[in-house]
Amino acid sequence: MTVREIVAGLRKRLVRSKVEHGDWAGYKGLMQEILDGKEIDPSEAEAILESVGKSFDDLATDAELYQKRLEWSRMMDAAKAAQPGYELVLRKIDALEKTKQDFLAKFNLDMGQLQAQRTEVYVVVNMLTSAEAGLRQNVQDPFVLLVRDETKREILALVDRERELQERISGNDKQSYRFLVPDAKSDLQQCERNYKITGLDSDKKKLDEAKGRLAGLERNKATAESMLADVRRSMSDVRKRQDEIEKRAMIP
Repeated sequence: MTVREIVAGLRKRLVRSKVEHGDWAGYKGLMQEILDGKEIDPSEAEAILESVGKSFDDLATDAELYQKRLEWSRMMDAAKAAQPGYELVLRKIDALEKTKQDFLAKFNLDMGQLQAQRTEVYVVVNMLTSAEAGLRQNVQDPFVLLVRDETKREILALVDRERELQERISGNDKQSYRFLVPDAKSDLQQCERNYKITGLDSDKKKLDEAKGRLAGLERNKATAESMLADVRRSMSDVRKRQDEIEKRAMIP
């Protein structure tokens, strides 16, 4: 391992230690006190900043972003609360569509009223996408950022491994088991025919070698298929972790 690799490893462990052991709850509380306009003890603030490796300039920037995240969270809650009403209006519209031939005059009146309601409610519901994007793209939680990076690299590695195994099992290359196994079976059948005709020890030896070659290929193929299944299970587990960490990313 080179000196640069050793130093890079130390830096990575230091960053992870800050993430795992820093007083992030205290830092978040400090930002909340700033937003609430409370009197803050400078020495206590300095101690919290030291524990998380932040400066006062960082605190100012983070507090502004935290304020935005709180607003996005409130917007998202309001949008979610309004969504059932929006969906109810749509169901009523569908019901009216089915009976408009018999009640055309009433249909037109009710439809106009409901469309006006839909427009009003849609404005609120439409904020959900904007609020979700704001929270997802402006994460402050260092653990979320760390896990995002780790799982992204894990998925990339697993995708490469899946592609490699898939090619080995059923790829178009002549060295894949898709071709090697049928070829070995064909060779075995030919050896069986030759030995049946000649009965020679040399042909018996070739027959035994063909059997061993086919058995080895089939074992290797089964192993590759098992490895592929393991890789796909691992990918599923990593994606579950990604889903869980994205839920955490939605917390202001």
